[in-house]
Amino acid sequence: MPPKRVPTVKKVDLAEILMIVSGLFLLDGAFGNFSWIADGVPAGIVVLGIVCLVGALLLFMDVIMPALLKQLGEIKDILMLVLALLFIVWGLIATFADTFKYGVYGPEIFTGGFALLAAGALRMGILK
Repeated sequence: MPPKRVPTVKKVDLAEILMIVSGLFLLDGAFGNFSWIADGVPAGIVVLGIVCLVGALLLFMDVIMPALLKQLGEIKDILMLVLALLFIVWGLIATFADTFKYGVYGPEIFTGGFALLAAGALRMGILK
């Protein structure tokens, strides 16, 4: 009798999938903003790149190594919603502003923020 096959994926969590997708969009936005550094751009682009990179790494760390952020508890959910709203607003500003002083790659950052908002709402039980 062949050995019993054990599935590699035990469960699929929609909130975690949305967090990974959000992290990918934010990582794209971060590196897109960093690619403009060589052109002598305003500090807004660099700051947006750093904030997106830190946000994406936090999301990946929350999904891949949840024990590291477990001590944050309830604050983690609130932090996720605040970051989501920050990325949504900053993505809209970067998209529709007449200048690129506030950042570039606005649609990617907006999409990452919106996916993060949906993941946070799913995790907190606001969406079902």
